[in-house]
Amino acid sequence: MKTLNNTNRNISLALAITTALTLSLTACGNDKKTSAEQHGEHKAESKEMNHDMSSDKKMDHDMGDGKKMNHEMSAEMSDKMDDKSPVKSTQEFGNIVIKNAYVTSPMPGQQVAELLLSIENSSDKDIEITGITSDISKFTEFHTMEMKNSKMIMRKMDKVIIPATGKLVFNGHKHVMLIDPTKDFVAGEKVNFTMTLDNGEKISFNGEIQPPSLPGQ
Repeated sequence: MKTLNNTNRNISLALAITTALTLSLTACGNDKKTSAEQHGEHKAESKEMNHDMSSDKKMDHDMGDGKKMNHEMSAEMSDKMDDKSPVKSTQEFGNIVIKNAYVTSPMPGQQVAELLLSIENSSDKDIEITGITSDISKFTEFHTMEMKNSKMIMRKMDKVIIPATGKLVFNGHKHVMLIDPTKDFVAGEKVNFTMTLDNGEKISFNGEIQPPSLPGQ
């Protein structure tokens, strides 16, 4: 009888241990599942965050386009700002009016100078300038400044057009380069120029000499 009671106790203890192990394994399984779900949620949140960062990059790109547009607008506005000229003058030649013409003296050690001016065209047709000469330099060229590979470069203009009922401004961004001076530049003196148009007309005008400045300023 005593042996039977011991056997029943052992069976009951074994069942209790088995039940406890089963419950423990089930709980561990649930914990692992919860951890996997949390990892999945974390990955989902990371993807969402990366998507938001991609949107930020897109916004930065759009802002870059805006900067480009602003740069183009600034260049357009710059062409209209000839009122900052140190010289105020008006020389009229029919449909052509030349305003605020002046010459910047060469920098020390340099053999080039700049002619800056504003040319207005009141006619209803574009007018092309085919050439310009001066009595102070051997050569003259029309130049423009532009950005290329993050560097400011200067290049010769292929065509120089005064737009119909508009104006062409040489204010540094565009300028007439005077190459190889034939005499000294004296501030306050006048330089004589002859400008040739595509219809064969020649216009003679002058520009006052000013102290030196950096090209493009």
